[in-house]
Amino acid sequence: MTMVMLVDDHRLFSASLAMALRNSGFDVDTPALTSLDDVADRILETRPHLAIIDRDLGALGSGESLIGGAVEAHVPVVVVTGTLDDVVAGRCYSRGATACLSKSQPLEELLNAVGAVADGRQAVAGADRYRCIDAWRRWQASVDAAAGPFAQLTGREAAVLRALMDGRTVRAIAASSAVSETTVRSQVRCILSKLDVSSQLEAVAMALRAGWPSSASAAIIPAREHARQ
Repeated sequence: MTMVMLVDDHRLFSASLAMALRNSGFDVDTPALTSLDDVADRILETRPHLAIIDRDLGALGSGESLIGGAVEAHVPVVVVTGTLDDVVAGRCYSRGATACLSKSQPLEELLNAVGAVADGRQAVAGADRYRCIDAWRRWQASVDAAAGPFAQLTGREAAVLRALMDGRTVRAIAASSAVSETTVRSQVRCILSKLDVSSQLEAVAMALRAGWPSSASAAIIPAREHARQ
């Protein structure tokens, strides 16, 4: 019997898909979602015939981080996601996923795709995969280009810009850093010069558009990317 590991934190979707898979003759393992490391270890220990992984595992983190380890263990990965476009799919394919499917697809289509992967057949046409990978690479290149100017910032200037992005004033930054407001204003002027903008608001807006990190988040996600999560 084909063993399928189903990694999904949405209980209703997971239970429904697991039931449908079992009714279709698959043996389904739904591991406890305690941590990404535990799930990764479970994949390595059990070596299922394929893994179905939710791209967004909520508080646990991104399911995309599990793709590489599974593929290295020769476990094909089918990614399911609530919101899908070429860029999202391309990133998953570039990490080694065999198929990337929308949760809004009819259940029969999901089952057919899983069946194809289990049989060693293509669930997604090669041309579609390459198109998506190309879309992801072009999007990433544009993000990298936009983030380039921020590499000029010193560590202190980067910290000041992160504070500005968090909505803190120059006075608050100075107080928390035990330096004078004059020093912080000088650092702000250096930031504006290096980013070639004329105001703090422009600097913050530029950082947000570029996806430059802030202290509140490891990476500020562009609005169009946030909608995909």
